[in-house]
Amino acid sequence: MMADLTGQRLSNQYILEERIGSGGMADVYKAWDSSRAINMAIKVLRAGYSNDPRIRKMFEDEARILKDFGHPNIARLYEFNQHQGHYYLVLEWVDGQSLDKIIKARGNPLSLDEVSKILFPITSALHYLHNNNYLHCDIKPGNILIARNQKVYLTDLGVSRTSKSDSTGGTPPYMAPEQFKAAKVSPQTDIYALGITVYEMLSGGNLPFNGKSTQSVGSTLSEKIAWEHLNLPLPPITKYNRQIPKSVCDVMNKA
Repeated sequence: MMADLTGQRLSNQYILEERIGSGGMADVYKAWDSSRAINMAIKVLRAGYSNDPRIRKMFEDEARILKDFGHPNIARLYEFNQHQGHYYLVLEWVDGQSLDKIIKARGNPLSLDEVSKILFPITSALHYLHNNNYLHCDIKPGNILIARNQKVYLTDLGVSRTSKSDSTGGTPPYMAPEQFKAAKVSPQTDIYALGITVYEMLSGGNLPFNGKSTQSVGSTLSEKIAWEHLNLPLPPITKYNRQIPKSVCDVMNKA
């Protein structure tokens, strides 16, 4: 994790008020935009990656992708800039919580109605991405934000790729088999991860593949998770939630 930049000012405009999240290559801050007089989310590339051309290109690609998009459930990009070696994105501020925190705080399965209210805007955003020949490649509850007014946002396009790309990075518990095999990704890659996300919502926070099976093979947790995705069937969600209709199970299993 990079040094906390809370309290610093970027480009004499954005005051970083609080670090609210950290990902694989960047930290996210709640910031005050002194020019527009509104809050923003500032995603700052970690200093150690600023001189890595591959990582910096991923960051720049995210900015380029977001610049071209206009969907109500994808947080708007205002600016991509750099200040004293800090590369950063200025994004629409969403006053709310990430879905992973909501699932964790709940401790119990979300209702089918709650899940459908989250799924509809996320599938709409994904459909928009796919129609524009882009794949998200890192769908998970941590990248879904629920605003206080209940509006749902799909965030973090940091590993997004065009539909012609080969495999990308991702988060192991949500990755599709082709990502582990470094094979070609497709819209089905995102659908697979969305299926895992639905499973997590309906199971009360349990993941189908977490590397803890007694059958798992591998020397690291990531390797064990990969082995499970590639070799084990989806554990029945009824183990955690007996109220799920068969029709819902069938859709999730297909995803």
